[in-house]
Amino acid sequence: MPKTKTLGATIPGLFGYRMDTPNKLLPKSLESAYQGGVYWGGVGRTPAIDRYFDGVSSEPPSLGGMRFGYAGYYSGILVILIALWGVAQAFRRQNPVYGFEQKMLIAFWSVLMLVMIYLAWGRFAPGSKNYDGLMGYALLYKLKLPLLSDIRNPAKFFLFFIWAITVLFAYGMDSLSRRQLVATAMPGAKLTDGFDRKLIYGLAGIFGASVIGWLLYSSHKADLVQYLQKVGYGDETMATDIANFSIGQVTWFIGLLAFAVALLVLVAKGFFSGPRARLGVVLIGAFIFIDLGRSNLPFIIHWDYKHKYEVGAINPILDTLRQNAWDHRVSGPEEGHGVGIPFGLQRELRAYDKYFFNSGIYSIEWTQHHYLFYNIQSLDIIQMPRPPADIAAFLAALQPRSQTEAYLRGRLWQLTNTRYLLGATDWVEPMNMLLDPQQKRFRLAQRFDIVAKPGVTQPGGLDDLTAAANDDGDLALIEFTGALPRVKLYSNWLVNTNDEENLKTLTAPEFDPVKTVLISTPQKNLPAVSTNENSGTVEFKSYSTKRIVFTANAIAPSVLLLNDKYDPSWRVTVDGQPAELLRCNFIMRGVQLSPGPHTVQFDFSVPNHPLFITLAALIVAIFLAGLLVFMTRKSQAAAAK
Repeated sequence: MPKTKTLGATIPGLFGYRMDTPNKLLPKSLESAYQGGVYWGGVGRTPAIDRYFDGVSSEPPSLGGMRFGYAGYYSGILVILIALWGVAQAFRRQNPVYGFEQKMLIAFWSVLMLVMIYLAWGRFAPGSKNYDGLMGYALLYKLKLPLLSDIRNPAKFFLFFIWAITVLFAYGMDSLSRRQLVATAMPGAKLTDGFDRKLIYGLAGIFGASVIGWLLYSSHKADLVQYLQKVGYGDETMATDIANFSIGQVTWFIGLLAFAVALLVLVAKGFFSGPRARLGVVLIGAFIFIDLGRSNLPFIIHWDYKHKYEVGAINPILDTLRQNAWDHRVSGPEEGHGVGIPFGLQRELRAYDKYFFNSGIYSIEWTQHHYLFYNIQSLDIIQMPRPPADIAAFLAALQPRSQTEAYLRGRLWQLTNTRYLLGATDWVEPMNMLLDPQQKRFRLAQRFDIVAKPGVTQPGGLDDLTAAANDDGDLALIEFTGALPRVKLYSNWLVNTNDEENLKTLTAPEFDPVKTVLISTPQKNLPAVSTNENSGTVEFKSYSTKRIVFTANAIAPSVLLLNDKYDPSWRVTVDGQPAELLRCNFIMRGVQLSPGPHTVQFDFSVPNHPLFITLAALIVAIFLAGLLVFMTRKSQAAAAK
């Protein structure tokens, strides 16, 4: 977070809100008020762009994260003023409001607030340039402190600042309620002393300095427009709209600050004491509600869910994928969003846009919205900043590193029950040649194009587009018939508790996942491997998030493989009796079955140990609180005697 961006905590919209403001974010009546509200600040930009911002480079590089940054965190004008009032009360010597312990707590939160701002600056903080320094976030990250060093984006430390300012606001309100917002105060009682008058002068000084800053900022509008054009907003009209919006937000800030200062001064001078105390509290709450509500408007997105999710007229591609969704997975071979492009097709994909992959229709609209709405199961990873070790190892082992290893992408789809793929029509033959040259199990399932939804003449966003079947379409739903079924019986298995060896076996060209399953769980009583390749049949009886039921008929001693991720919190029963959960194919679940018909049920349940620890802690806390109340009353009774 650049240091100047900290002002966003007091002036919402100073650096804009979102890149699509006001596009489809606000009611029509408010869209014009947020014209030019696109984000233009520096949060999220890469270090490579800093040279340009310093005026060294002659050509602007790609703006990267800056173009898709965010507006930051707004605390609220009155919230900050009252928090500062509470901090100042800790320095009062005469007629103190707080005791020693409360002063120490206020000092703690005040220091924490300042430290968190410094950490949030990241590489922009003094001593942390490009993370090479030994101060601030650079030092914190290098020390690898538990939990804190896991915060890889320094700007997120500003959340701790928000927490601290909220706590200090509570102290400020506590101070006002003790001295000025007193419902029992007598009319004409003197509630303001010399210390409070100094604070009132300080409020007037804050307002005066803000007005001067507003006048200076407004007078440099031409420079701001020129700056915006240099850093990526070359269109003069757009740059002017952004500048007008930013200056307008400061103007709003000055008006609201004037009201907030006047309200706090009236409270400090005791105007809202006695019968007016409740009115004072209501006015403070109403001002905060309006102030924070105004700043949040651009982040409220209005969706017509029937239009967005095509309720009643879902497109043919999503309709195919949602049928018996537990029976298959889908993947869009898109770099950066899915599990990777098939080796050898990178060039074709980068040269092929068709407003599907590179626009976000797939990576945003489909995977993050439609897939969830219709419960379509996908292999693609949308967000996993810290993948578990087993997933990371599994994906790394199945990542092609050369054209001779291209088959590994097909092996990944085979092992993960990824039956459907989305790509270009002309990918089918190259995929058969590169990924499955022996059996050629990739086939064209359905061709389609991306078109506007019925009734939409000019699409204004991703939710205005849909897929339409077209026999000559350039996009395709590709079926991989070699994918393993979601559940399968095996009479041939290998037991090996060495995970590295299992990964080598899974990725070996000669290994056939259709015939053999690998078991990583130590087994002592596993029967001998059968030579019968026909292991039997298994069918879904029900499939839900936390409970899966099958009916199986094993011809020989078998291992039932369920191609869903292994987790020790899953429990499995066979014919109602607990059975041992097996880890199969490094990352999947399984269970041993004897010959004959069986009902197999997988249930997910989180262990109760954390709950018991929490309940025990609550009981101890209640006991200690009761003991404290009892001892306090006992000491008061003794003092009264």
